[in-house]
This record gives sequence, structure tokens and C-alpha cells, in this order.
Amino acid sequence: VYQQKLVELEQRQAQRKTELEHLNRGPLLRRRGVPADISLVIAAGKIDRNLPCVRILRDTTERILVLSGGTGIGKTTAACLWVDEGTETARMASATQLASLLSSRREDFDHLAQCSVLAIDDLGTEVDDARGSFRSKLDALLARRMGAMLRTVITTNQKALEFHHPTLGYGERIWSRLHQHGRFEEV
Repeated sequence: VYQQKLVELEQRQAQRKTELEHLNRGPLLRRRGVPADISLVIAAGKIDRNLPCVRILRDTTERILVLSGGTGIGKTTAACLWVDEGTETARMASATQLASLLSSRREDFDHLAQCSVLAIDDLGTEVDDARGSFRSKLDALLARRMGAMLRTVITTNQKALEFHHPTLGYGERIWSRLHQHGRFEEV
């Protein structure tokens, strides 16, 4: 009877430890930029790892991956999982947040250029100026990350032709970098 009680106590302690880890994981993911709703699902361990976007991300060996496709197919969720599985410096930013960060302090650019995993969500929704400042800064950021062999995932609703377009998309430079060091995956 004593042994059985001891086993039950150890099981309850292990369960409580797991619950505490889940409680702490959500806020950690939010500090890394993961949206609150997705961080709760990841923390609870309820992500469907068979979603096509998740499988593509898990199977990729490339340092940069662009996940393209319609809304609701799991692109953002897959990118959040990559951030969750990265080191303490892993970071996620929406394209709008990224535009703001890239135009602010040099330290913000350096942090994004050096983090272990960078997930850029919804590229194509940001506002760029007439001179293409955002595209230029994005190109510099990707070049630095590729040079350091750091992992980057980008989600977008744009198809390959839109993404590659010289004025409506991100142009030849970014497209070329992507194809040298990664891939564009339409889901």
C-alpha cells in the first residue's frame, strides 16, 4: 500500500510539473512575439502536427522558407512552432511589426538579424514608402541572416509571381536570395 501511494504521489507531482511548464510556456512564447491564441494552443500541446504547413516546416533543411497560401491553412501556426522550438532568442514578428522595427533603432535590426529563428508573418501586408525602404531593409536583414546561416520562415498570402514581381512584390534581389538559400512553398 505504501509503494502504491508513493507511485501515485510521484505521478501527481509529475502531472503538476507538466501543468506548470505549460503555464510558463505561454507567456514565454508571447514575449517572443507569438500571438496569444496560438501560444496557448502550443503550450497546451494541442497543435495538429499533421497540418501540411507544419509537415513542410518540419521536413525542411533550408535556412529560409516562404510558406505561401490562403488564409486558415496553418502557415502562422507552423511558423509559431518553429519559434517555439528555437532557442531563447527565437522571435516572431508580423510584417507590420517588422516594418516598424526595421525603421526604428539599430539595436532592433541587430537583434532580428542575430536571433536563432526569425518568423515573419503575413509578408505583403506591410506598408512601404515610395522609395522601397522596407524592401531594402528586408533584403539587408535576410542577407545578414543567410550569411550567419540562421533560420528564417516567412508566411505570405502572395503567390510566387506576386512575390517575385519587381514593383508589386519583393523583386529580383530577394527572390534570388531566397532561391540560393531556401525555397518558396505554395501550400
